[in-house]
Amino acid sequence: RMYYTTLESNLGIPIARHLIRWFGGVPIPTSMENLKTFMTEMDRALKCGHFVCMYPEGVLYPYFSDLRDFKDGAFKIAARSNVPVLPLVITFRKPRGIYRLYKKKPCVTLKILPPVFPAAPRGRKSALEMKDKCYSAMRQAISN
Repeated sequence: RMYYTTLESNLGIPIARHLIRWFGGVPIPTSMENLKTFMTEMDRALKCGHFVCMYPEGVLYPYFSDLRDFKDGAFKIAARSNVPVLPLVITFRKPRGIYRLYKKKPCVTLKILPPVFPAAPRGRKSALEMKDKCYSAMRQAISN
């Protein structure tokens, strides 16, 4: 099973909320008391072998082509659960060939990078090391 994090407000969209839930959408809590439950549930999902997709930048801007600073949450969860992070990079390019005749929006390329594993003592330091390694690898993939 695959889960992906989404804004809590997305679950307020009348028809889409059912699809979001059905496809594994999990709302990111806006309150501190719900955050602990969220972290525990994501830990449990990872330990059961499920996939959890998180966006470490925190916000999605369509067709944004640079890398913003990462938040710590995804890496803390991965380090606590002792699972690797699989960095994915989305890049955009202008349509070429026959596509440029009818396609107005950029074409998308998804680059899957090698996994980043947590260091032996799992904790905050391990999470920050994973965050830095992922950021460096993703920065390099974007610049190529």
